[in-house]
Amino acid sequence: MSRIAKPRRSESGTAAIDRISSLPGNVIDNILERLPIHDAASTSVLSKTWRDLWDLYPNLVFDWVFFSRIVANNDTLDEENLLSEVTGTINEILLGNPGPILKFHLSVPEDLPLHETPNMDLWIKNISNNRVRQLKLIIGPLTAYKIPSYLFSSSELTHLSLTNCLLNPPLRFGGFCNLIDVTLENVIITGDMSFGTQLKELKLRFCSRIEHLESQFKQNHHLITFLIHKSGEIDLKWFECTKKLRTLGLLSEKGADSRKSYINLEKLLGNMIEIRTIHFNGSFLKIRHVLFLMRSFPKLQRLEIIVKKMKEEVKEGKLKVEGTNDVLTMVLVSLSTEAEYVVREFM
Repeated sequence: MSRIAKPRRSESGTAAIDRISSLPGNVIDNILERLPIHDAASTSVLSKTWRDLWDLYPNLVFDWVFFSRIVANNDTLDEENLLSEVTGTINEILLGNPGPILKFHLSVPEDLPLHETPNMDLWIKNISNNRVRQLKLIIGPLTAYKIPSYLFSSSELTHLSLTNCLLNPPLRFGGFCNLIDVTLENVIITGDMSFGTQLKELKLRFCSRIEHLESQFKQNHHLITFLIHKSGEIDLKWFECTKKLRTLGLLSEKGADSRKSYINLEKLLGNMIEIRTIHFNGSFLKIRHVLFLMRSFPKLQRLEIIVKKMKEEVKEGKLKVEGTNDVLTMVLVSLSTEAEYVVREFM
């Protein structure tokens, strides 16, 4: 039996009249994109027009709405049978689509070890062979999912977002051809990794072994946003090719000697002539270094500093700045028990 819902029939027994098949194709595409995937799939039985559109529908999102609906409809099943129901539904939708899969989002719930089944690798292989451009995987269970080698052949991939995964690229992998945006959270990198020279945004959060990203910074690239949140040691040599960088964020749990931080700060930002937004915490930046930043980078528009305890003179707005940027927004985020946001504009 098909897992896709059938349309309701009227009291007379005839199928409900389809009044919107004559809409322009782009309007119907917008309708499909706004529907949960179960409902989008169900439109295929409305008419030949809708069936043809669904057969070639390129955006597949299996999110919490998708999983919650399956669980609600099968609340009497044990884990094994529930896994079978989930994988069968995804297979029916994904493998039944003969067209390209441009967007594939999968959010695996914490209590459903879907990533431990062989189907996951087959899905990645399928979308990699079908010109995937946007891939988002959120693995809820504690066990990380090892990304299969198929993904590294995705030449048209432009956006990649991974949560709780293990990234082990093939030997001598040279990077992706068209990848421009990468977000990694709780990802372990186990081999030399480059995302390619077209990368514009790189965001790392709670990642491990990021030293394997060294090859990403050995070549001129187009990186304009680089955010690292509690993801290990950072090599300052990485920033020798970051002249186009506009947004930089470094958040670490480790402390640092103030004098050493100042010297490293100068080396760190020396090539970033286009920098506009900086996010730092006390491990990288002390309050007294604000003057250096504001005088050295005339394009700087926003400076965010996270500190454990705010200085009283900063709380009271007594920090005076002269001869620097016309307007700069400074945000101080306190991590003390009296956490607060303080915004000051310096004229």
